[in-house]
This record gives sequence, C-alpha cells and structure tokens, in this order.
Amino acid sequence: MTFHQWTKPEQLYYFTSSLKDPATQVLWDYGEDTTKSLKKLTKVLKRRFGGKNRVDKYKMDLKARRRKNNESLEELHADIRRLAVLTFPKMGQEDREGIACDSFVDALADPDLILQVRQHNPKTLDEALRAAQRLEIWARNTDHLRHEDKKSKDE
Repeated sequence: MTFHQWTKPEQLYYFTSSLKDPATQVLWDYGEDTTKSLKKLTKVLKRRFGGKNRVDKYKMDLKARRRKNNESLEELHADIRRLAVLTFPKMGQEDREGIACDSFVDALADPDLILQVRQHNPKTLDEALRAAQRLEIWARNTDHLRHEDKKSKDE
C-alpha cells in the first residue's frame, strides 16, 4: 500500500503512534473530537509546538544558556548551535553565526575566560570554540606547573 492509498483512520493511527513525549500528552489533554481528527490534531500540535511561541522560548533559552559544571566546551558549542538554528531558522548562516558566537562566549560563565576569548575576536562559533579550547588547555597547564612548582618548594 502506498502513502497515497492510506485511509484517514490509518493516517491518524500512524501519526499518533509516532508521537513522542511531550507531544503524546496532547492525546490526553484533548477529547476525541480533536484526537480523532487528523486535521484538528495537527492544528493543536502546531499551536503547541510550532510557530512564534516556540521561537520565543528558544530565544530565551539561548539568551539564558550558561555552561554547566562538567559540561565540555564541545557540548556547549553543539547546544548553542542547535538553539541558534531553532531561534533563527530563516536567518542567513553568516548572520546566525555571529549571534551564536556571541551567545557561546556569554555562556562560558567564567568572566576571565569570556574576556580572553573576546580578545581573540572570534567571528564564528567554531572560532570561539577553538579559542576557548586553547585557553582552557593553557590555563590547565599553567595550574599544573604552579602546583608542581609549589610542591617542589615545599620539599
């Protein structure tokens, strides 16, 4: 059976079976009038999970995003990129990169690291990631050397 030969009940069954949390909650939140109509169910899902409301949520998430304890720079980078694409789906790549870059630097949550990365003046998210990685490695190596130096002086 091809897609075009499906009947509406089959389409609805396959559609509702493929929903994942939290979209499945819609099946519980609305009565049969909505959940037994593919058109009405699609409209409810678009209203809840699509459109301007969702973009506003992503925009707030992007603005408030901070690096978590034990989160790698790569994980932060990937999440910032994801949020930037979700927040600005119609924006050109170059413009979105600038916003994502600034958001990544702001999300680093370490004022010294933020300042040092900004001094590198990265233009893209990937450049900001590379600068932050180098700076973090240098800071770790410097801390290690200081610790070794202090240890040798104490002996």
